[in-house]
Amino acid sequence: GEPERFYRETVLTFDGDKCLIWPFARSGVGYGQMRVNGKSRNVHRLVCAEIHGKPPSDKHAAAHNCGMGHLGCVNPNHLRWATYSENNAEKYVHERQRAMAINSVAQI
Repeated sequence: GEPERFYRETVLTFDGDKCLIWPFARSGVGYGQMRVNGKSRNVHRLVCAEIHGKPPSDKHAAAHNCGMGHLGCVNPNHLRWATYSENNAEKYVHERQRAMAINSVAQI
């Protein structure tokens, strides 16, 4: 279907720097989702496995360098395997960066 074609033809071949936002189904927290063999899967995790191979362990998550996974980013250049603790620490950094950017705009 359309999501699978977009995944193969657009996502896996994407080489841009900006976030590539998944235009189809999303999870309750915003991550792109797609059905694979009848099961709903997180697209960013599929992309990370396709580009970087299987996760090194079951303690690894598909981490976003951009901090925009919750907005549906599936850019292969923004994804890598990180431990859950590394990923959670980076989420904190991304939240702080967003808060600082919003505060700096609000002060103008």
